[in-house]
Amino acid sequence: MKNKVTVRDVARAAGVSPSAVTIALSGKSGVGAQTRARILQVAQELGYSRESTHAPTGRSVHIHYVIPRYLLEVDRADVPIYHELLMQSIESCCRENGHFMVVHYLGQDPDEVEAVIRSIKDIEEDPMVIVQAADLRNDTVMRWVSEIRRVVFINKYFIKQQVDCVASDGTGIVYAATQYLIERGYQKIGFFDGRTYFKNLADRKEGYLRCLEDHGMQSAGIWQVHTSYEQAYQEVRQYLRQGVAFPRAIVCVGDRQAIAAIRALREVGVRIPEDIAIVGFDGLPMAAEQKPPLTTCSVSWEEMARLAVERVLEKTGQPEERNHKILVGATLQLGGTT
Repeated sequence: MKNKVTVRDVARAAGVSPSAVTIALSGKSGVGAQTRARILQVAQELGYSRESTHAPTGRSVHIHYVIPRYLLEVDRADVPIYHELLMQSIESCCRENGHFMVVHYLGQDPDEVEAVIRSIKDIEEDPMVIVQAADLRNDTVMRWVSEIRRVVFINKYFIKQQVDCVASDGTGIVYAATQYLIERGYQKIGFFDGRTYFKNLADRKEGYLRCLEDHGMQSAGIWQVHTSYEQAYQEVRQYLRQGVAFPRAIVCVGDRQAIAAIRALREVGVRIPEDIAIVGFDGLPMAAEQKPPLTTCSVSWEEMARLAVERVLEKTGQPEERNHKILVGATLQLGGTT
């Protein structure tokens, strides 16, 4: 019996990505007129039919998204946090490409990784998986790679591991933010770091330190604060009670820490930015809603999601396939706190 033609077959013959084929066949915008015409012609010549995307012999219609549950459980204001926005964007990109996103939540038990891998492989033989990798250990990464051929890691850039990953360029944009403060005349610049180690947070601190070093300056201090808004607020208050004299400018590892710090500082009469300038990171909706709006390193979670979905759709899983390691640039979004 002849196998039905799949989206990947059409993509290979037309010399485009599977996502481009899906867009062209669905009549949505996103590909050029000539590319669309070529895809439609190739699909017709190969005898492609829409039903083939649902056939057992074709590519799965599911994209599995794996995320540690605790990333979504920190206390927050009534606005989405970064991990929620990233997940929503991935789900939207999946739908735009004709696929359904299946979410798998991980708890703190290490055995849950094995359970989720088994669950995904029970659903389908050759799945497509995107893993939220913010705190993923290297041995766990390689476990995913050994079990899932088509896997892409998001929100962490891997240097040594030969894997597909999409992350924001935290080092570059925090370097630019620190340089902006230096150009504004600030000579004493501090940093609010996270209490939990994530590589993407370490990358941001590296950008801050590297910029200072390149300008022949030293850090005015690095203070650890929690990623939870309420706990960050309490910790900055505690620093103030202890008599910590914060410098004239502070770069924060996240918007939540920045906004919590502003609240604590204002309660003791510190004016923002007249007394202390504050820069955040993430570009969350809550940053723009502050009065005045927070100056922040704005990350495009939509772009990260799009690239991750496109990459997992393109992957063949063959041994000779090259890995794609993608860094998405961020922009310095100026507000009224600097």
